[in-house]
Amino acid sequence: MSNVPQSLLEGREAIGPWNYSARVPEGASSESYAFLPLAAAVLFGGLGVFLGDDVAHRVPFWSNASVWIAVMLSAACLLLSASMFLGRWVWTAPQMGMFGLAVFSSLFWAFQGASLFAFLLYSHAPLFAKAGVLIVFVVWHGWWVMQTATRCMAIWANATTREKVWVPYDCATVYRQFAAKSAMDEAGVIWHPGTMGILLPFTLCAPLYLYRQEVIAYLDVPWVPATLFLIGMPIFVVCTTALTAAVVAMLIIPARIVASTGKPVLVDMMTPADAPR
Repeated sequence: MSNVPQSLLEGREAIGPWNYSARVPEGASSESYAFLPLAAAVLFGGLGVFLGDDVAHRVPFWSNASVWIAVMLSAACLLLSASMFLGRWVWTAPQMGMFGLAVFSSLFWAFQGASLFAFLLYSHAPLFAKAGVLIVFVVWHGWWVMQTATRCMAIWANATTREKVWVPYDCATVYRQFAAKSAMDEAGVIWHPGTMGILLPFTLCAPLYLYRQEVIAYLDVPWVPATLFLIGMPIFVVCTTALTAAVVAMLIIPARIVASTGKPVLVDMMTPADAPR
């Protein structure tokens, strides 16, 4: 899962000034968290399969591409779960990034991706309707991805905030999780559209319910997945922003650090944001 030297794996209790027990909460070993990707594989993978099949109700089950993607995401989560249970992770940034990527991707696919993909591919709805839904989806989530990625990269570009979040030591660079969250808040990363933004789709569903037969006939999709997709637009912004932040802070930037220093990037889950270096 990462390029961690064997010496770190064998002696993770004494990694420079930040030993394993000082960085990771008690009981937060990879073995104890291995059930989360497993649960995501079963719950989110199953829901993605169900909704993808429900939207593409005329397509044979194993001919449905959205079903296959849900199955592949579940398989990736199962492999990650096995790796966490059998491995002895030291919680490097790439390890934690892959953990977040697997769980959030399967969650996002279950509630929005599978329905949208099946709708675009298999629905008999007019092209105008498909194009409109796709444009709204891309613009909406694209804005959240852009603002999160841009502001996370601004933290890296600023020497002061960079040294608070990614602290260099002789044997490794330590990514401080609490300092990162504080820096993201200061940089203006917006995590969700607020209470009113989340409640708005619920209020829209009420009048639409009165015309549900017309909506179903026009979009050629069942009412339940159509409703879940609409409700999920603001709610799953949290997944979009968290996934983007995880990719930038724990995969892209650590890859740059490893390329320039040759040292692993470890995740510190315990040190307060205002603690000295």
